[in-house]
Amino acid sequence: MSATDEFTSRTAPEAIHESYAFTCLDCGYGWEKQYDVHHYIDGTGVQRTLCTVDGDRVPSPLTRSECAACGSSVIRILRAGTVSNARMAMTSGARPMEIPSFLSLLHGSK
Repeated sequence: MSATDEFTSRTAPEAIHESYAFTCLDCGYGWEKQYDVHHYIDGTGVQRTLCTVDGDRVPSPLTRSECAACGSSVIRILRAGTVSNARMAMTSGARPMEIPSFLSLLHGSK
């Protein structure tokens, strides 16, 4: 029995909702995604994690991510809201000097 079979054969544990922002260090594309993270103990007593997006099983964003634009795996994970906040600033008519660069966002400075 695989870990997936075992997970689906039991009552599914309550999901923890986690959001992440990502930026590709190769092409500069930024995006955000929400995950449902299920922590459970398999039949052998090993703690496992299952991540889903819209009900589909996906790899953990903390272990393997890929750019949706160019396919690169050189990805930086940012705190949730970072990409959408930068996009809002860019489309709000703010002067360029008021728009935080992705580099400053990566390092936490404003």
